[in-house]
Amino acid sequence: MDENDPTAKWLPATILAVKRGGNIVTDKKWPEKHGYYSIQVGYDRYVPGEWETSAKGGIKLAALAKNGIPPLKKLKEFRVRPQDWDKWEIGDKVWPSDIF
Repeated sequence: MDENDPTAKWLPATILAVKRGGNIVTDKKWPEKHGYYSIQVGYDRYVPGEWETSAKGGIKLAALAKNGIPPLKKLKEFRVRPQDWDKWEIGDKVWPSDIF
């Protein structure tokens, strides 16, 4: 793309990547408790350090382990439509083609 071309258009875009271990549904939120529908997706599996298994980090790891989910570096919440919320379960793998 030529930056000096007056007819050129810039479009914002989001780049989706599937990291090691895939994208996994780690939590669900619903209106009666949270005020909206959403799913939390985690990605980028790793081995936690000793300091992460205690105190604040240990709480998140314990919640993941309780649901049979491996430790994940990143967690991101996505709002979903009410009719789509039921199709996701904690522990499901998410592929970009499932959403877009």
